[in-house]
Amino acid sequence: MRLATNLVIRTCIALLLLFYVVPAARAQKNEFAIAASGLLTSASFNTSSSAGFQINYARRLIPLPLISLYLELPFEAGFNGSRTIGPSLNREDYNTLYFTPGLKVKFAPGFPVSPYLAGGLGWGSFRSTNTSATANKFAADLGGGMDFKVFPYISLRGEVRDYWTGAPTRDFPGIYHGNVNNIVFSGGAVFRF
Repeated sequence: MRLATNLVIRTCIALLLLFYVVPAARAQKNEFAIAASGLLTSASFNTSSSAGFQINYARRLIPLPLISLYLELPFEAGFNGSRTIGPSLNREDYNTLYFTPGLKVKFAPGFPVSPYLAGGLGWGSFRSTNTSATANKFAADLGGGMDFKVFPYISLRGEVRDYWTGAPTRDFPGIYHGNVNNIVFSGGAVFRF
């Protein structure tokens, strides 16, 4: 008898949570995230890490209880990166900006922990802090992360993204070539409305 009562209570709690969580998740169609970032660059030349920030707006397009599709507009800024090739005379310091609109697929969006995958295409800008020379390149990004709900409309986010571009040539044309993978580790807050 006691086992049957516990089963009924657990079933009722599970149903209440399901009927509470799914409508609450559907009511929140927009996400605005701000995060601190660390950038690591992988390329055919020596680079260093740098710090930055990310701002991300996402709008849910297709809501389902266990998976949702979002249109997202991520903006990433990285500061004080550097790269060298050969002697230290070929050192270049630079700042980076990325804007890569794309899609995000979020799994279990109404639950306390929601993993996601994201990708997009757009633009990357590199500005030399040595000479103010600028290079703009096609950019693509691919990544994923996890949102941890701490309040009904606020989550903490951890994310990793890879921004891929062609190698920018600003101060030393012809020396830097190939592709650049900028791995970005971010952590911050998400506001849902």
